[in-house]
Amino acid sequence: MNHENSANKEYDPVYLNSLRETFIILLAWVGFCLWVIGYCAWRGYDLEVEQMQLILGMPAWVFWGIAVPWVVANVFSIWFCLQYMADDPLEDSEGGTEEGIDREDNR
Repeated sequence: MNHENSANKEYDPVYLNSLRETFIILLAWVGFCLWVIGYCAWRGYDLEVEQMQLILGMPAWVFWGIAVPWVVANVFSIWFCLQYMADDPLEDSEGGTEEGIDREDNR
């Protein structure tokens, strides 16, 4: 195997964008996972009934540990998909258009 060719290989921009987006999504997932598990473990266990506070009819630890991260994760996902993700054109390897129709032959 020739290591010189692989070291000088230039990666496709579509691959680089998808790799960057994958790392951001995984980082967000880990962050929200740690928020939910950490907060619920910290505030939800060993709680006496007299100490329990309610927010919108839910225990406070459920509101701050499950409901809020769920809403924030959905807002992040919507923003990420609509504003941050790159809409890369996919080219046909045989020189066609994005739709796979050769404009000259009108197929």
